[in-house]
Amino acid sequence: MGTMTFGSQVPSDPAHDMLDRALDAGITLIDTAEMYASPPTTETYGRSEEIVGTWLSKRSRDRVAIATKLVGPVDGMFPKVGAHIRGGMATIDRHHITRALEGSLRRLRTDYIDLYQTHWPERSVPAEVQLEAFGRLIESGKVRYFGTSNETSWSLMHLIAASERNRLPRPVSAQNLLNLLQRHYERGLAEVCRQEGIGFIAFSPLAMGVLSGKYSGGALPAGSRLKEYDRYRRAYGDERLIECASRYASLAREIGIEPATMALAWVRNHPDVTSVISSCTRTEQLEKLVASAEVHLSSETLTRIEDIRTEFEPPWTRVG
Repeated sequence: MGTMTFGSQVPSDPAHDMLDRALDAGITLIDTAEMYASPPTTETYGRSEEIVGTWLSKRSRDRVAIATKLVGPVDGMFPKVGAHIRGGMATIDRHHITRALEGSLRRLRTDYIDLYQTHWPERSVPAEVQLEAFGRLIESGKVRYFGTSNETSWSLMHLIAASERNRLPRPVSAQNLLNLLQRHYERGLAEVCRQEGIGFIAFSPLAMGVLSGKYSGGALPAGSRLKEYDRYRRAYGDERLIECASRYASLAREIGIEPATMALAWVRNHPDVTSVISSCTRTEQLEKLVASAEVHLSSETLTRIEDIRTEFEPPWTRVG
């Protein structure tokens, strides 16, 4: 379960209720980040970890795996992110990895992180230096495993090669975007994960809610991310993208399931996916996430999904 909405769209009490429901349903991986809530601001920095931490302090720690992330260089993706984080020095080196981890441990009210992830690639610090720093944290018991998020194929292979050359810890996972509308993962990173035994964690399986079908016909429901945040509207509000999502939604309803459930099931059943992360703003959305675990899409449905993809995606961007 993702928590990027906690502390912005979702206050503490409803967030705790959703975490309880998730745990009762068998969801045991809770993913957060020092940067969250999202969209990231100075005021909401670390708030998601704090909300998870207050919930975690009243639960058996061994029942859940906590994954969090430290902010790295963002390369213009979020120009305003980072100025309030570690004095504007969002660098992934020994000092900043340790400093960021201590902050996350404090907010999460725990003495170890199950999966500690870099949030963006770090190009200015040698891979060996980054890996050595993670190795020290693993040896100390404060981190069990480390992984990456938003990495490129080259960067992930670079880390793997450096770990093998220097007998340093290697990343165990890669968390990147994958959904019915955005399948960039299949163009390179999938092969790296498959051949190198790296677990793949898919985030944004609903494309910020677009695949729920709620934006069909240009609708902008009150309280929705595309309604409330210009950044998300620019990224996901393209007319052709919305039209494609509407076609997927129509297919889902035709076969008798919710559009969101079909979208989640497609990602979960992807042969390369280890785990699926979805953030929710309401309990009803969480129920669709839970329901998707029981859905197995037929070969006919998968063929029709590919037909819709072929119709909307330019041929030069397709793989397979």
